[in-house]
Order: sequence, then structure tokens, then C-alpha cells
Amino acid sequence: RQAKHSKIIENAHRINHGEMPFLKNEWGDFFFFPAKEPSQICSMVLELVTQRIPEKFKFDARKEIQVLAPMRRGECGIDQLNATLQNHFHNNGPKDGPFVVNDKVIQMKNNYQKEVFNGDIGFVRIIDSENGTICVEFDERHVVYDSSDMDQLALAWAVSIHKYQGSEAPCVVIPLNWGKHHHQAQSFQNEFALDVFADGERVSHAVSLADDGILEVSFRIDPGEYEVLVKEAPLGERKES
Repeated sequence: RQAKHSKIIENAHRINHGEMPFLKNEWGDFFFFPAKEPSQICSMVLELVTQRIPEKFKFDARKEIQVLAPMRRGECGIDQLNATLQNHFHNNGPKDGPFVVNDKVIQMKNNYQKEVFNGDIGFVRIIDSENGTICVEFDERHVVYDSSDMDQLALAWAVSIHKYQGSEAPCVVIPLNWGKHHHQAQSFQNEFALDVFADGERVSHAVSLADDGILEVSFRIDPGEYEVLVKEAPLGERKES
């Protein structure tokens, strides 16, 4: 259960009431890092996921930290973040196909025969290039895929906020940058509130990176009425639940 004074829970209530979330880095479970350029955001995500958060909070970068993004395309969209994180975790090694051993993957549609369902996340454990199959571990249960159903899997180092609804992670990292798709900013408010913060009991720590102007548009706040008081503060110590 969340700590009594969790900023995640407080921000959940503020977002659900159409109010700007608190962004000042004062408490130990939510952190905001201002970043404007997509390339800067992507680099910061890599550093946070692979270095800073594991060092401070002792989270497992592969299993306990989940990157959530609102869009698939763009320099800091889901596709680019997946490629960046996959290359890091596998030391930019050679690939024979879309996946490598120990990749984090997500099931994209229900497969009743395999008893694997839309949104389930697992890890690739075996790649049999000779037979064209891969074995994925879902909660200690191993499922084999071949060419007929391998397209039901996608990389899951980064996933959409919508796709992750109902799932759990001790820590989420949420990069936000609209680029040419600023018209989608208003729809972000509902996803962000309902799928991440509003279910705050499922998340113990959250880190967001964004241009503060994006948040003002997303939550329909007049920039003249809100002074953003944020600075890049060091991440706090991991709190026990």
C-alpha cells in the first residue's frame, strides 16, 4: 500500500479533477525532470532506467522498471525507446530477427490456445533459429512461438500507457513529447490519469520527463495562471511500502 503522503496518490486526485499535478521534487515517490528536445528525453530515459533509478532505489532495470509512452512514433516514441533500450541491454550485439535472448516482450492479442492474453509481459528465454521458434517465459510458465504466431509479440522495454492498463510495476518512467502531434495532448489527460496515477496502488515510484508546456496543454491550464516550479533534483531513497 502507498505511503500516507504519497505524491503519486495526491497527483492522481488532482489529475482526475482536471488540475495540474504537483511537479516540485520534494517527496520520495514522484519525480519530474523538465526536458524539451526529444533526443534529450530519450537519452535521459536511458540513463534513468539503466543507471540512476537502479542505483538509488535498487530496482531491477529489466523487471521492475517500466517505460510508458503515449505515442509509438517519434524520436522518443515507443519504437525508438524500445530500440535504444534493447541495444543497451544487449550491448549492441547482433540480432537474427526482432528479438534476442532476455528481451522483454508483450503479448499484443489474446491467444486462448496458449493461455496468453493481451498485455501479458514476459521474457524471451530461448531462440531456436534452426526451427524458427522462440520460448517466452510468462510468470515462470514457458510458451513456445513459431512463425505462425510470433507476430503476436512486440518489444516491451517501452509500451503504451493504454496497453499497460491493469498491469503492475514498482517503478514507471513516463517520457512525454508531442512533436508534430500536439493535437493529441488533450486526450493524454485521460490516459495519464486513469491508466497510471489513478491506480496509484500499483506503482510505488514514478518518474516523468516532459516539456512543462506539454503538461499545461494536456491539463488545460492557462500557462499564465501557473508557474512551473521544477528543478532537476537528485532522486530520493527508495521507500518501503
